[in-house]
Amino acid sequence: MNSLGKNKLWRKVSVFSVLAIVFSVAYLLLPVDAFAQTDFGTAQVDQSIALGGGDLALVVTKIIRAILGFLGLVALIVVLYGGYTYMTAGGNEEKIASAKKILTNGLIGLVIIFFSVAIVQFIISNISKATGGGNNKDNIDPDCIGLDCSFPNCLDKFFVVKSITPNQDKTGMNNIVARAVFNKPVGSPVDEVMNIKLSGDSIINNLVTFSFVPGTNKKVVEARMDKKDSPPNNFCSEENKNVDYCFDLNNYKIEISKDIVSADGQKIEFDEQCGFDPPEFAQFKADQTLNDNQGPNIGDINFIDPAGQVYGAGNKFYAGSSYIISSGITDNHGVGYVHLNISAEEDGNDFIDVYDGPLDDSSVQFDFAHSQFFSSGIIAKWKKPKTYIITIEAWDIDHNVTTKISNLILVGKDCGNGIQDPGETDIDVGGVCGDDESVMPQITNVDPLDGAPGNWVTISGKNFGDDVGSVQFGSDDGVWVDAEIVQCSSTLGQSWHDNFVVAEVPSIADYTGELKDTALNFDKSSAFIGLLDPSFDTIQLDTPQDGYLIGVWVKINSSGSNQTIWSFGIVDDSLTLEINADNHFYLLDDLGNGNREIESVFEVTKDEWHYIAVRVLKTGVKQLLINGQTAEFIQESDIPSLPANLNGILFLVGKNISNTNFFSGELDEFVFFHSPKINDSSWYDAHQKLKEQGLSNEYKNLILEANPFVYWRFGEGTSVSGDGAVIVDEMDNASAKIYGDYKFGKSGIFGGSGAFDVSKIGIKLTTAENHSDSTTDNNGPKPGGHGFFQINDIQRPKLCSVLVSEALDDIPVGHNAGFPGMKIELLGEGFGEDQSSVIGKVKFAFKDVYNEIVVAYPKNVYSWNPASIISEVPEGIQASKPLVHVEASGEDSNGIPFQVLESDLTNVTPIINEIVPSIVTPGSFVTIKGINFGSLGYVYLANSPNVVCTPTNPNCILLDTVLPDFCDNSWTDTEIIVLVDEGIAFVDYHVIVQRGDNFISSDGTDTLSVIDDEPLPSICAVNPASGPSILPDSHPGLSLKGINFGLDPTAYFWKKDSVTSSLDTWMVNTYRAGYPIWGVENNGEDGDIINSSIPFDLYQSDYYIPLGEWPISVKQSPEGKRGNSKNYFVTDCKFDDGPPKKRLQCCKEGPDVGQWRDYCAGEKRTSGYLWRFTTAIFPLLPHVLERCDQDTWFDNPAQNYFPSPIPSIMWDDGDKMCLNATIAVRFNMGMDDYTINSDNLFVYKCGNDEKTPKCDYSEGSKIPADDL
Repeated sequence: MNSLGKNKLWRKVSVFSVLAIVFSVAYLLLPVDAFAQTDFGTAQVDQSIALGGGDLALVVTKIIRAILGFLGLVALIVVLYGGYTYMTAGGNEEKIASAKKILTNGLIGLVIIFFSVAIVQFIISNISKATGGGNNKDNIDPDCIGLDCSFPNCLDKFFVVKSITPNQDKTGMNNIVARAVFNKPVGSPVDEVMNIKLSGDSIINNLVTFSFVPGTNKKVVEARMDKKDSPPNNFCSEENKNVDYCFDLNNYKIEISKDIVSADGQKIEFDEQCGFDPPEFAQFKADQTLNDNQGPNIGDINFIDPAGQVYGAGNKFYAGSSYIISSGITDNHGVGYVHLNISAEEDGNDFIDVYDGPLDDSSVQFDFAHSQFFSSGIIAKWKKPKTYIITIEAWDIDHNVTTKISNLILVGKDCGNGIQDPGETDIDVGGVCGDDESVMPQITNVDPLDGAPGNWVTISGKNFGDDVGSVQFGSDDGVWVDAEIVQCSSTLGQSWHDNFVVAEVPSIADYTGELKDTALNFDKSSAFIGLLDPSFDTIQLDTPQDGYLIGVWVKINSSGSNQTIWSFGIVDDSLTLEINADNHFYLLDDLGNGNREIESVFEVTKDEWHYIAVRVLKTGVKQLLINGQTAEFIQESDIPSLPANLNGILFLVGKNISNTNFFSGELDEFVFFHSPKINDSSWYDAHQKLKEQGLSNEYKNLILEANPFVYWRFGEGTSVSGDGAVIVDEMDNASAKIYGDYKFGKSGIFGGSGAFDVSKIGIKLTTAENHSDSTTDNNGPKPGGHGFFQINDIQRPKLCSVLVSEALDDIPVGHNAGFPGMKIELLGEGFGEDQSSVIGKVKFAFKDVYNEIVVAYPKNVYSWNPASIISEVPEGIQASKPLVHVEASGEDSNGIPFQVLESDLTNVTPIINEIVPSIVTPGSFVTIKGINFGSLGYVYLANSPNVVCTPTNPNCILLDTVLPDFCDNSWTDTEIIVLVDEGIAFVDYHVIVQRGDNFISSDGTDTLSVIDDEPLPSICAVNPASGPSILPDSHPGLSLKGINFGLDPTAYFWKKDSVTSSLDTWMVNTYRAGYPIWGVENNGEDGDIINSSIPFDLYQSDYYIPLGEWPISVKQSPEGKRGNSKNYFVTDCKFDDGPPKKRLQCCKEGPDVGQWRDYCAGEKRTSGYLWRFTTAIFPLLPHVLERCDQDTWFDNPAQNYFPSPIPSIMWDDGDKMCLNATIAVRFNMGMDDYTINSDNLFVYKCGNDEKTPKCDYSEGSKIPADDL
């Protein structure tokens, strides 16, 4: 082909390419989401011009698609035409050549169209990601502006039955309606949808009327036994009758026809589809002639967000996500089906209906749940928050229906990002977020969820307001106790913010209220009940004619000794119930007829409730009954008489008449009857049933109906003070006193736990505008999944503020946000005197991209005091709002939120400098050292350096960076410690570090060899992690923690000029004599610990850890194996309180700057001592005097005592002499004036403007004599 032909072909290709790329770019640059949310100014035009109601951007998109399709069609036609020309060429070489050209051009055009779209798609996709465009993943269609567009459901492809009811053994009634719920509208005739069969499999459709339930779009079919041409229906009871259809008492089967189709022509499916197994039939029994007129019960309507947090009505929800709408439906006879309607309050065209019902047993609670997607296009179209009304209608298995209504407010998808977006008047306020005037407070987290009274807790959430409100601890069932809002400092004031509040846990003694379902607890020391005390002398007790009965529920907490449950009577005339050392119930009869005993063979089980009754019959027989069954009895001739007046008579519970054998355990529901006849097995069975059902009031009524003389409930309805003291008890016809150490804080037989149930204390926050939210309601998430705060005895450090302490750029001091590396100050209480004594840490806890809680630690802690810590934001931590904690003595403080600002991490690549050890065994730690690791991420082992690793890539092994709790943070910006798991293959690997924020990985060129051998000694923590290189005598030493240390370990410390691969060049601490190692602990799963000092030698210039961060390593023995290392950071001596040893000074400059040394390298001594010895008389030589007693220079002018030499930097302000100052020195003797001349006296210029002179005494620096 000549050059002209080539040019023509090239022009054709170029034109085709340009057209294809231009239209591809135009097509791809118009994001679908933007099309769905922008009208491009066509709204008004659309009202008057018949161009269709679609968005202009959508029209443009469709046009571009059509053009691209047209270009492809043209190219295809060209190819076909070329083929036709070739086939009809008839051997004509010219036509064949022409045909080949046409085919070539057509194919080139198709290839260009294909690759231009692919290339531009790739380019635009990456540009879109970089600029944040095109990330609206929530819209599945550009026209998604209502509820009716949702993510495709797998079941939508099939036609299935969702529910058939009733489906249960017994219905307990017979005015029944049989129903079937389908996922699509039914297309078949209603009387062909299902068959009703009797137990003998005979079809009775002729007795039944079938119908589509009105308003269900033919998705619900029902059948009633009310056929008019059938025999008269006499199956209904006349009592409470309000319908004329009832099933005869019999067993029935509802069977769905296999031939029905949906309205769109799909045939019914009964095979499992999409994990859903459709029902084919249901069976039930109409077992009782009864009319049910009671509707179902609908539980709270809850809304569950993608994170699993539960919300109640009236909350704001962000568009662009799916939310689960749920409720529990119950009915006394059975649940039929549920209809959910979601309707926009101000938009009649935006609604959706959902129908569902029980899949299995319809007699139990039906947990209804529907996942609803709310597109961001809804708010983009509506341009303001949109309120939806949620209506749930629930039918039972007959005709009764119950309705419950709730609502939600849909706002823009960015209304919870903590940023003021375009269109908002403030952060997440205004525009599509709505105004905040009526926004309710919402608690989202409480940290911590347990602790002792006096601790501080952080209550996080939103809409708390800036004005101080109140915080309370308690419950709606009991009492709410005010909590003090923490006063952080005189400058910062109270710790109340719009998004978090710090409050103090109230004292338990502050709680008052009603006891519910509790037991009285005895601690086997001094607690007992004095029933019918002598002071109650107005109460009369007639002598029982038929006998009496004493019953009580008993639970023991300890065994091995005699314990009295109760004792009745007086000394030498009493009846006592005990538990003996063999854990048997024991009845002692000492009622004036000599001692008689009953020991039951029934063995008492600890921590279980037993009902124990003693019956004294008229015949004198004493019976011991355990759980309703007679255990043993004592025969006597008659019943002992009782005096009419109670003075001097005691009825003791918890000890015996002789004041011994105190009880340890719980007692509940104590009762004393005049008659012994009421206690038999049926009486116990009634007690036990009510106990198991938790029916406290019904149990009470059962007792009172039997007319007890004394009934002591031990807590129910009893008012108590904070320590559990009884004020009023619910007793009939008797009173009593409690003595000793008693408590009502134990769970009774009905499951209660006292007036202040320490496991069920909620937290309520009330704003200054009197709007409230609690942790236990459904208005938002329940912290911990339950919302309860657990009171215990754990004392924690207290934190109230985390603020920037050094300004940087536009971030001022005192700001609650900063960049990684910025210094911060933490304020609070109880941090400890110093970091070493409490093994203190500063921790940043936040969720990573995989929604897992991770902790980052700052590299430096600059100062640590009981109420203040200076530290820094960890390097490499991703932009987030972590909770900052202080750990002291193993306990974490409450967390304070701190906003970490986003750094530019575009080009920040992790770089590995060293892997220690480079040859490792399974079960060992490996230390990876380098830079730019960030604060978290992933470490992979790969067979090739070029593998793109992710946690799910099977070609990569993800190493464990979450080490045991005894370890420190395993990931810093310069050091990572990982565990090599058991079972890993013994080969060479490439190590790849991937940051967790920008997901950039290291180059993979660094290698690690895994071999088969015993685990290596591995260190993962050094506490404290920083401090001086020479520890003072008062220092507790370093705590080195790890695994596999062995019994005779050796600790190695880096020193100046050490070599990483040769531990012989390191400093060492071992058990050998003369080396100060303080101890080794081998604790198994809790880790091994070496307590060690840091070696140093003042007489060796290099025998110390230099300033900065340096490794510590461990060998299992002096001759054993060496493992990984962990860095210790040597701080600048200027931050220490004083020299750790005598004679040491803090070097201010030179090679030893920041170190404690006896002599600082490069130091120039200004004075010293010279000793000379001779046998002759020392000659008296002249020398210059240095007058050092500066404070007394001018005390006695007569002595002519002036400084020498002057001026001099040795004296105060010596560097501030006037330019015309006189230079003078004083000698120790008189001098010959002729020798004081320019030949013997020289003055040198030392430096220029330096504050510290630098003299070299060179000829060039000598001042000419003529100038002096």
